[in-house]
Amino acid sequence: MEGEQNNSKGLVLFEPVDNRAGESESVPDPTGHWTSGVEYIRDFAVQCASCFKWRLIPTEEKYMEIREHINKHPFLCKTAREWRPSITCNDPTDIAQDGSWRWAFDKCSIPQPPPGWQRRMKIRSFRNTKYADVYYEAPSKEQLRSLADIHKYLDAHPLHIEDGVNLSQFSFETPVLEGIM
Repeated sequence: MEGEQNNSKGLVLFEPVDNRAGESESVPDPTGHWTSGVEYIRDFAVQCASCFKWRLIPTEEKYMEIREHINKHPFLCKTAREWRPSITCNDPTDIAQDGSWRWAFDKCSIPQPPPGWQRRMKIRSFRNTKYADVYYEAPSKEQLRSLADIHKYLDAHPLHIEDGVNLSQFSFETPVLEGIM
């Protein structure tokens, strides 16, 4: 497991533990869509390669940018100065693994979706091995759930291929859960 975490470079998506014991209510997900009784990724964090403290990332887009390039450009606290000008490794961690959060460690080097496309993750259950579904939302708002679906979509919409969209820009890998009982 230690090798897996080192391999992930400390990338994490996390969300709060639901303490409402089975209540189901409609809530907006980070994209503004409303879901009922479905948990969603609420925040994004990355671990500093120097001090190992967790830093919250302000947007999903920034998180995806960091995730895509983390192997070549390890995340450091000073990287967060883009959105927090005075942050240093001497500041306390932004979030701790204290049992009040569900942590899902993301794979590194997952590419950012092409312009106009969105990579979505829908949380099913934290009790199953496959707890989330990854899908892509095409510019037409069509939901594509596999590389085969994307291939068919690109064949039917060749302008995207002309714009440089290709299958290597998509990944259906889900994060690895940690700390769920």
